[in-house]
Amino acid sequence: MTAIRQRGDNEAEAYRRFEGRVVLFWTGLTYLTAGLGLWSLQANRPEALQGWSLVGLAALLATFFLLFHRVFRGPEFPPAWQVAVYGAAQTVVVLALLRLYSGDFFGLAIALTLQVMSVLPLRRWPVPVAGLLAVVAIGFDVPSLVRQGNLGTVLAIVLQVLMWVSIFGVALVLLRQRERLAQLVEELRQAHEELRRAAAQANELAALRERTRLAREMHDSLGHALVTVNVKLEVVERLYARDPARGVTELRATRDLVRQAMVDLRHSLDDLRGPIAQRGHPPARDVPVDLHQHLAELQARTSLVATSEIAPEVPELPPAIATAMWAVLLEALQNVERHAAAGSVVVSLRRQGAAIVLRVADDGTGLPPAALARSGHYGLTGMRERAEELGGGLRLLPRPGGGTIVEATFPLDGTTAEPGAGEAMPAARRDLMLDRGAR
Repeated sequence: MTAIRQRGDNEAEAYRRFEGRVVLFWTGLTYLTAGLGLWSLQANRPEALQGWSLVGLAALLATFFLLFHRVFRGPEFPPAWQVAVYGAAQTVVVLALLRLYSGDFFGLAIALTLQVMSVLPLRRWPVPVAGLLAVVAIGFDVPSLVRQGNLGTVLAIVLQVLMWVSIFGVALVLLRQRERLAQLVEELRQAHEELRRAAAQANELAALRERTRLAREMHDSLGHALVTVNVKLEVVERLYARDPARGVTELRATRDLVRQAMVDLRHSLDDLRGPIAQRGHPPARDVPVDLHQHLAELQARTSLVATSEIAPEVPELPPAIATAMWAVLLEALQNVERHAAAGSVVVSLRRQGAAIVLRVADDGTGLPPAALARSGHYGLTGMRERAEELGGGLRLLPRPGGGTIVEATFPLDGTTAEPGAGEAMPAARRDLMLDRGAR
């Protein structure tokens, strides 16, 4: 990209130098034409370079070149209407030079024509060429030459005009093509620069998305497993004093959980090392079946009364929705178990229009006022991200009579859906990251 940018800058700078040399060459050629006219006038009519005739000649030439430099005074040409005005004034000057002094100033008429052509589109070039022929006809008194039978002289004049116009016209066309090429090179350089910036932004965004996904996966797999292991070990510690057999059972269950966590870790590592197109697509999960088993385990190790309400119209969930819903469910239940001080929890799953609504309601302490002012935690961040990635949403609601409701909506058709029934949530509570100590 740097090489392309440098090459584009070099092309633009080379064109500017070339254009400057062309203008310098054209200016020198115009002055040379005027000098040849003066030299011819000195040789053929020396009296014209004396007295008031000389003053008039100097005034005409000064006017012509003053207007000439008004056109070529900078890197940019003036507007076409200004060039037309200058050209009209210069035409009068050239006619005066041809009629009053010498036909050898004919080169200034050609210079004037090309000056006007330089700012006109190609399709309008016949206009200044016709003007040049008119100036030649008047300046050389072509009608008189025709009446005198000097058709050869007239033809020679016309051919000379067309020859010079053709030569310099081709030069102007090539110059414009070079200018257009330089513009295209500059546009290409800018496009490459924009593409480079867009690619860098896309790479940065992709890396950020992958880091976010990895953080969410680690929290939902290893994080949940470690929290559960910690809870189970606390239970085992208390049970060994009263019921060693049950303590051994819980210890074995804890060991199984650690093994499952290791399996999940290997799956995550395989996922990261596998093809990008296959990342983030774990095996399908049967949420209703797994839910019953998980709630049974929850009741076995805690004093919670955990029940489920699965509506019969709930269809088989697509793998992406099932995986995201299961992660949200585990996070919500874990927070109920650890922080809500609840006696019961109800998990419901129902269909609402074209969406599936997961609802976890507990009768615990609810959300304390201090929690509303706290910043977010990884738990709710991951829950909300999982729902929103699939076009859904997440809400936290106060449960009537005490407790908290976590409600997640997952559209089956991929369109955005609002969470289901419930009162509107205040902005502060809507932005709350499920805390109650959850990380």
